[in-house]
Amino acid sequence: MVMQENLSLMTATEFASMPSDGKKYELVRGVLVEVCRPNLEHGYIAGRLIYYLNSFMEAHPLGVVTTESGFVIARNPDSVRGPDVAFTSHERLQHIDETGFVQSAPDLVVEIVSPNDKQSEIDDKIDEYLAGGTKLVWLFYPKNKGGFVIRPDGDPTPFGVNSVLDGEDVLPGFSLPVRDVFKGLPTLPKVPKKD
Repeated sequence: MVMQENLSLMTATEFASMPSDGKKYELVRGVLVEVCRPNLEHGYIAGRLIYYLNSFMEAHPLGVVTTESGFVIARNPDSVRGPDVAFTSHERLQHIDETGFVQSAPDLVVEIVSPNDKQSEIDDKIDEYLAGGTKLVWLFYPKNKGGFVIRPDGDPTPFGVNSVLDGEDVLPGFSLPVRDVFKGLPTLPKVPKKD
């Protein structure tokens, strides 16, 4: 849901100083956009990924793993995105200003597609991350128990429940069977579609 129409564009600094109204927002090319709260399935998958990534960080302290933290991934107009899960190297963490937002895209972005997400908006978000310097994206589609690995220089590579995610040069030595991400995932009841 877009919250501004042809008004002056908001900056990342203005976005950071907004009072909380209990809703979630991202700043997309200077426009305030309300984003939906994730469902249980989404949160469970994010939690599993955070667990495995943080366990790897204990032995290989390359940076930090965060969830829904603000990253300024574009300027003029500003975009501040909050990836579902992100890994940011120590080098990029040096670029934090008074807003508390990292002033660059994370090295690794994980996005988990929710039932109400629009594919065009997901594609735009991924394009922004890559243009901002993200080196690796894992895009999860929970319904299919799989997704895509996306890199700046190639076509998306599909993965399934029997695949293994590789940290590549972003997280050297990290590997994670996709099956482990979905292990123990509660089955959600089917929600009837509206006509």
